Amino acid sequence: MNKIGMIYLDELDKSDKMDIFDRNVCEVVEIPLHEVDEYASIVDGIVICDRTSDSKAGICNIVIRIKESGISLPIWILSRDMESSDRILLLNLGASGVFGEDKQCLEIRLTIQNTLISRQELRKESPERKKCVQNEVSSDEKYIIDEGNRSIIFPGYDEILLTALEYRIVSLLHKNKGNTVPYNQIFTAVWGARADEDASFVRARIANLIHHIRKKYSTRDLPIFFDLKTIRSKGYIFVEYL
Repeated sequence: MNKIGMIYLDELDKSDKMDIFDRNVCEVVEIPLHEVDEYASIVDGIVICDRTSDSKAGICNIVIRIKESGISLPIWILSRDMESSDRILLLNLGASGVFGEDKQCLEIRLTIQNTLISRQELRKESPERKKCVQNEVSSDEKYIIDEGNRSIIFPGYDEILLTALEYRIVSLLHKNKGNTVPYNQIFTAVWGARADEDASFVRARIANLIHHIRKKYSTRDLPIFFDLKTIRSKGYIFVEYL
């Protein structure tokens, strides 16, 4: 199930936009403005809701922040009143779509859902996944870290799709399995920047990402072949149970 993050620039937006998505198809989470960077790593797309054109600068800043983070996410804007030139500006900045008041909820929902489905289909064609489908996987391979599909495949059971940042951290820990990877090394590898921030901020950001990864595989009916364990005050370690 896809996870959609909703950013509301006005409290009144919530009553208008909460029912856009079919909750049986998409999980919808609200993203506080001060936590955009954290949520961008765990959702499959972001919708920014705005009631007036007064928030144009704020919307542009959010789009730029997400794009500069290096995370490839579709971003849609729902705006009640926006000039054509402003819509073009947002599209040039990297927005996937800008919907005005003239668009019906069903049209918006289908446009967004079709984009997400297309992205999923593109990710399903990796060589590793084809081997699983064709039963060409060795019986010794209990799980596969699939780079092409950014996922963890459990042959005969299920496949867990990861966001770009989730895949980076799983891949890093897996390559160093059995060894503790320090917080600073994880932060640099995942976010592409030196961990110059406060230590508690760095640890909290990594812990948040690990939490969402664990939730993806621990809440499914899957055999336990590995875990991402916390090594207190040091970092994380990939532990296998084979």
